[in-house]
Amino acid sequence: MRKLILLYFFLILLKFNAQNSLMLFTSDSKLMQVKIADTVVNKSFQAQVEIHKLIEDTVTISVEFTDKTKITQRIFLMLKRQPTVNEAYVYKFNPTSKKFEFFNHSQAERLPQPIVPPKPIEDTTFKYRNKTLEHFCEIKDDKPVFYNNIPHKKKCAQPMPTSYLSYVKLLMAKCETPDAKKKLSESIMRNNCLSVEQAIALISYSEYEVEKIKLFKLAYQTIIDKENAPKFKSTLTYQSSKNEFDNYLKEVNSNTLIVISDCVKPSKNEEIQEFVTVLKAALNDASRLDIFKKKYNDYCYTVEHTIQILLTFIHDREKLEVAQSIYFRSTEKSNYQKINSVFSYKQSESEMIDFIEKQN
Repeated sequence: MRKLILLYFFLILLKFNAQNSLMLFTSDSKLMQVKIADTVVNKSFQAQVEIHKLIEDTVTISVEFTDKTKITQRIFLMLKRQPTVNEAYVYKFNPTSKKFEFFNHSQAERLPQPIVPPKPIEDTTFKYRNKTLEHFCEIKDDKPVFYNNIPHKKKCAQPMPTSYLSYVKLLMAKCETPDAKKKLSESIMRNNCLSVEQAIALISYSEYEVEKIKLFKLAYQTIIDKENAPKFKSTLTYQSSKNEFDNYLKEVNSNTLIVISDCVKPSKNEEIQEFVTVLKAALNDASRLDIFKKKYNDYCYTVEHTIQILLTFIHDREKLEVAQSIYFRSTEKSNYQKINSVFSYKQSESEMIDFIEKQN
């Protein structure tokens, strides 16, 4: 008797584990609501409806479409008239016959148990999210915030430590686009004294020679061994790029060159207003940012100028990038936190404050 009871429960358990699934869909995206035994499967009308944990080999469905058309149909969950286990059946609605027709089937994938792995004994989330890499940068929520290592009111005398290039490699590996790599290189160049070899190493992460030359011009401001600058020419492929580089070296004078962060006198209000007008004419933030990157180095900015520029942008992401770029051309760095009023989110304000603190 006990064996019969155990066998009975075993068969019941086997039956409940042998569950199939059914997907119904309409080829013309006609919306429908499905019921099984007066139980509504989907409350909102949908073009595709999935039903899981079906134990029986046949199921009767009642379907109502948005045009008030209703049908009732018996669906078979069998292959060659044989019951199946853990199969996923797909039926397609034929608007001509007004019936669901067998479309295909596949073995249903069973999710691993448990779906969520157990929490590790040691939670290292915070450890890897926030980390200081010497005096190079601080990783906050997976984003680098750079320290300004350029001497105030002095020329660069020593290049950044060679260990920083190892951090550069790690950060570059996280960049998913060429533009992200370029932006990272620019941030490093604005905050560190470099040797020509270090500048070449940073620029090597860029793919296009036009961008490489722009980056070298930016790096040149803080390069300590300018006499070695011609070495960069050997990294260029095209003759036109080499000619442009030669012309740049002829024009530049290391004794009179203005370092990016040495803006003392602001640009005229009329000049900034013209720049603002050009930015406002852009169709979106992406094109506006592209125009800004090409022109912003031509001006020096007060805090009021900076706010006017930032107000031409819509999203905090672009505002933050622009604000960080203008900082190096600002004549009022001590009052720069006043620009935080233009941000929409506290997170953006916090990131800007962190950035300013790293520069002092």
